[in-house]
Amino acid sequence: MIARILPLLLCTLPLAVRAAAPEPVFPLDCRLGGDCWIVRLVDRDPGPGVRDLSGAVRSEDGHEGIDIAIRDLSAMIAGVAVRAPLPGTVVAVRDGEPDVPVDERGREAVKGRECGNGVRIRHENGLVSQLCHLRRGSVAVRPGDPVRAGTPVGLVGLSGLTGFPHLHLQLEREGSIVDPLEGLPQLFAGFDPRGLARLPVVVAAGVAPAAPAFADVQRGDFAVPHIPPLPVTAPALVLWVRGYWFETGDQVDFTLLGPDGGRVFATGSRIERGRQHLMHFAGRRRPPGSWTPGRYRATITVRRGGAETVREFAFEIVE
Repeated sequence: MIARILPLLLCTLPLAVRAAAPEPVFPLDCRLGGDCWIVRLVDRDPGPGVRDLSGAVRSEDGHEGIDIAIRDLSAMIAGVAVRAPLPGTVVAVRDGEPDVPVDERGREAVKGRECGNGVRIRHENGLVSQLCHLRRGSVAVRPGDPVRAGTPVGLVGLSGLTGFPHLHLQLEREGSIVDPLEGLPQLFAGFDPRGLARLPVVVAAGVAPAAPAFADVQRGDFAVPHIPPLPVTAPALVLWVRGYWFETGDQVDFTLLGPDGGRVFATGSRIERGRQHLMHFAGRRRPPGSWTPGRYRATITVRRGGAETVREFAFEIVE
């Protein structure tokens, strides 16, 4: 009897000890839709046109990965970890490229180094991942290093061919591009790429004491959640919003309520010319004397067709 049972046990043993495939890990230490956002998709058109999973144009000709943006430069400086999405072995790295927008550096300066500081990993399932635009000096691995899913490999930066801090995640198999939304769908549960066609991706909002420059809001000045108290002598109160893929005709409404709940101003306007990356603002000059000290509440609503996205926040005015 024992002799008959033993072969059966030996046959079933491999099934009992077979290891489960490792779960992939989101490549950024952030909350998708909360403090990081997918803002550019893979171009799936092999020719000179652009076609992506949004059903609109939310990519660029020849774009071979997805771009996951963080809020602004202040978030970049604070540090957002980039992680290996799957176990594997590091096959290439680059570090030392400056964190400078390409508009300032020039495209010739990044030719052949469009990825900026980056890490390339060969995974056990035949995929190769490339993680681009890392912060200078942050690359934490070297060629030959083994990594697990979730191993930190660097920080989000502004290196290479880019104008805003983000991670470019690119996947390949046998030299062909694999769309991460299809190659690693577990990482993007709940994300519908068609949503990029329905509304702009709003990533930041805030209030400033004067009309802000785009560079100011890119730095994170006067932005939620780090709005400093404003003085009662502030020349103006200007609400602003920044995001990606605003289209011509999008409606943006601004409402500001004072400490007593009364309306300080309410205004709206339409976007005159759509852009991939845009800031829009409206405000009111200081009334005679000074602003009333206290807690103010702002609401910014972006509308397109029957869809809308709303940002609400509060800030203090002090004597």
